[in-house]
Amino acid sequence: LCQEALGEFEVPGRMQAFHALALDQLGRADEARQILERMLEEGADDSLALDTYVNLMVRWGFVDKARTAAELILERAPTRERQFECVRMLFNLEKQENPASPRLARLAFRLGALADPTDEAEEGAFLGMVIVATSFPEASLSEDQQTEFGRRANAFFERFPTSKVFRRIDVPSAATPEELLDTLRSAIGVSEEREKARAEMEEKLNQGELPLPFAWRPRLALGGVQDVAHLWELAKRSSVDERKFHLEMTTDAWRQRSAADLRAKPPLLDLLTLFVLKDLDLLEHVFAFFPEVAISRETASELMRMVQPFSGSIMREQCVDLQNRLRPHLGKILQPPAG
Repeated sequence: LCQEALGEFEVPGRMQAFHALALDQLGRADEARQILERMLEEGADDSLALDTYVNLMVRWGFVDKARTAAELILERAPTRERQFECVRMLFNLEKQENPASPRLARLAFRLGALADPTDEAEEGAFLGMVIVATSFPEASLSEDQQTEFGRRANAFFERFPTSKVFRRIDVPSAATPEELLDTLRSAIGVSEEREKARAEMEEKLNQGELPLPFAWRPRLALGGVQDVAHLWELAKRSSVDERKFHLEMTTDAWRQRSAADLRAKPPLLDLLTLFVLKDLDLLEHVFAFFPEVAISRETASELMRMVQPFSGSIMREQCVDLQNRLRPHLGKILQPPAG
């Protein structure tokens, strides 16, 4: 429909924005990017175009481009709620670029000025951002900011004592390590029964009695493993007896296929496959061999989450390296939605 309208009429920017959004939803993200960048270069002032462009840039870690567009959105944001989301986006982009940036504290208190203190999610986001912003010695708060933070934090803990957004945990000064762990488990909702079930699953996995997909293991069975990137690093260093870390590369159903047959359709690559290809130095060969490669939007978004400082993967450097290697090939990457 968008293509027909573009071909028959002199359409306004909103229709071009819809066209870009439709292309992104179809997995043709690079075509969408080209349309949106052309609109922005021509001075387009369309909220849908800016939102779609920011989402695209964030997904693949183009921080500078995403930040420029987000600043434009903030300038034109008509409501407090919209301004709140824009400032939070700018904070996350700044944190990704430089976790020690002094600007983080300013952005945190800018968001605090917009936050509703009686809203658990908004006020909790502000308090959490201040903690993140002051995690490095380069950043500091003024006396007024320290006073405001202390006042609002105390009010938040009184208003939302069991908050899952931002929470204070009181631990006796003479607590033993086991008591400390029990307090933390209770605060985050990890029960003894749940830990026992996970340990049993891990043992079955290690004995080869539980055929659990590799990507599911960190979430379901391996309590000390954060994510797929972490598990893959452990797998490469695992012994023959550590079956819970092993990756089965073939099955009985495997059969050899011709090169022409392989090239007939774009391969769909998940995170684990991407890490394996990177470590085998085969990523460039894959993009040279296949006309197009599919990486779902959810996979790209998960990789983006994993490269975040503080909240990202324990193997963040490996994730950043993978993202950097993929970025030059965006023109050949289809980005369909999962499922």
